[in-house]
Amino acid sequence: MRDYPQEPLLLDDFLTRAEDSELLVTYNGASFDLPLLQSRLTVNRKRADLMEKPHLDLLHAARRVFKLRLGRCPLSRMEEMVFGFTREHDLPGALVPERYFSYLKEQDEALLRDVLDHNRQDILTLAMLYLRLAALHARPHEAEHQQDLFSLGRLFERGGDAQRAISCYKACSDKDVREIARLRMAEIYRRQRMDEQAASEYEQLRAQGAISPRVYISLAKIYEHRFRDPARALEIARQGMIYCYERRGQDALNDPDFQDLEKRSLRLIRKAEKST
Repeated sequence: MRDYPQEPLLLDDFLTRAEDSELLVTYNGASFDLPLLQSRLTVNRKRADLMEKPHLDLLHAARRVFKLRLGRCPLSRMEEMVFGFTREHDLPGALVPERYFSYLKEQDEALLRDVLDHNRQDILTLAMLYLRLAALHARPHEAEHQQDLFSLGRLFERGGDAQRAISCYKACSDKDVREIARLRMAEIYRRQRMDEQAASEYEQLRAQGAISPRVYISLAKIYEHRFRDPARALEIARQGMIYCYERRGQDALNDPDFQDLEKRSLRLIRKAEKST
């Protein structure tokens, strides 16, 4: 857009391209780009609803896979940590508006070269990221980092693909994710009523010091309701209470997991007495 009067023409060109496309792909477009474009369309009295168009915001897809390892996921961090390169002599995105306003004032198109280079690299990185994410979803065991492999397992678990989730969790051997992967795997087994497998995973976690009171709660449930062994369930619940108290002291008394285990223990005492 060489000047403000060209905005309607630029928007018409964008709408033509969008209508000829099956899908919009952005990075943070759901929160920024599309609402901004929609507002400019409204100001220019263009009848179009971008929200009706199928839209893939790769920021959210990237976060689901890489956030555990990387924390924040700006596109520049994807380039550095996922693809291993850093832009040289790049104009920071935060300075693009200032550079563009300088161009409007001076009408020197040389001022836009850095802006165009920056945007071009954004688009290239977007394409690379799409291909990388697609490859990881298709072949998760090719992930170079086990935090990413665990995150892919969580994605499959949330999507209802238990077998692929378990396959990812079983492959998590690094200490940073091994225990939490085992916990997720045990939870899947429990939901699928694969009681022996679930109990085995929970028991190994408990023997290693556990990582959450949920280990004791879930294991107590299995012994009580699936194995019909209230005495063993009571023993596990009491161990869980001790686990909570050792880690939180008096604050454990107000913890929902501690309260769950306490109520469970009181009920199991009566149940165990009746069974003897």
